[in-house]
Amino acid sequence: MQTGGYDIVLKLREELLNKFIKIGHCLGKFPVLKGNCTLPILNVPDGLKEFTVIGQEVSLPMPPTIETKADLHLLMNLRGQSKFTVLGGIEVEVEFMAWVSPSFNQEKRRLKIDLLSASIDDIELSDIYHLPTNVIAELNEMLAIAMHEYLTEDFTSLELSPILFAIELQT
Repeated sequence: MQTGGYDIVLKLREELLNKFIKIGHCLGKFPVLKGNCTLPILNVPDGLKEFTVIGQEVSLPMPPTIETKADLHLLMNLRGQSKFTVLGGIEVEVEFMAWVSPSFNQEKRRLKIDLLSASIDDIELSDIYHLPTNVIAELNEMLAIAMHEYLTEDFTSLELSPILFAIELQT
């Protein structure tokens, strides 16, 4: 590859990169994404508006691992945990796993993360209303079906513009 008169060779040591990721994870450099979204339901009475808000918190309790493939693509294994707060206080905790393929476009300075596959490993519903066991089992089954349908089937890409320093070589 020629860039401004420079020849660039990149040698990537998978185990060293994974160790750096583990160090970053131990130092708390992986953010916990938190937020709320309101369901777009019209004509909700004021007393029920709190039930249209879904709180979400996504974290990575374990560091991601990177694997290099023979075709020079990188695969990243993410094991995460999500906590959703629905219906004014019921918490749903979900453990998931995803394989992503990160790539960087030098010209646009964009990091692209392609989601290749995802799976939901565990779903746990808090029981603040002391519901009967069969109701909890039915709710867990409905949540599992909905999450598998909407969170593991429609794969997508995510493009980011990371803040990078000194990525231009002098000519």
